[in-house]
Amino acid sequence: MTRLITSLIAALTVVSVQAQVPANEMPKLVVGITIDQLRGDYLELFKHSFGERGFKRLMNGGLVYDNLKFDYPNVDDASAVATIYTGTTPYYHNVIGRTRYIVKKGQEEFTYGDNEYLGNYSQEKLSPLTLKTSNIVDELKAASAGMSDAYVFAIDASQALGVGGRSANCAFWIDDHTGQWASTTYFLLGC
Repeated sequence: MTRLITSLIAALTVVSVQAQVPANEMPKLVVGITIDQLRGDYLELFKHSFGERGFKRLMNGGLVYDNLKFDYPNVDDASAVATIYTGTTPYYHNVIGRTRYIVKKGQEEFTYGDNEYLGNYSQEKLSPLTLKTSNIVDELKAASAGMSDAYVFAIDASQALGVGGRSANCAFWIDDHTGQWASTTYFLLGC
């Protein structure tokens, strides 16, 4: 139960909720919340319990997708998050699932596995370099000439790295083995 509450509070990766601003003005804050398997009708059902300056403000003043459909087979959390944040399909962004089969090695490995980067508070060696297209964080950083800050918190590494992309200041997730917040040295300077 604590893990579920932590994942909800720690911004379970992001559903493009953003403030409406004129085209020539950069938004001051972009908040994205993605909650996997949350039915759209639950937002209306529980709306009365949301505060005016909290979740209700995000719902009323932002962009909410309450019924997404993915047009490719075998959707899992890694491919769904990458698709939401890049705006394209696995054919282009390169994340087909949580794991992928490496023919040369004859084995399956974690999609974001990368032996070039060490884990911070994790034994896993990971990076977002599997993503082959830019995502919303990469585009925000490019539009602001690198002046925007982007910190991502997610329940697991595939969600954090899919949302953070290549340009996030840092991406954090809960390590499966220790239960503590973890990251990767890919984000060494931003964390």
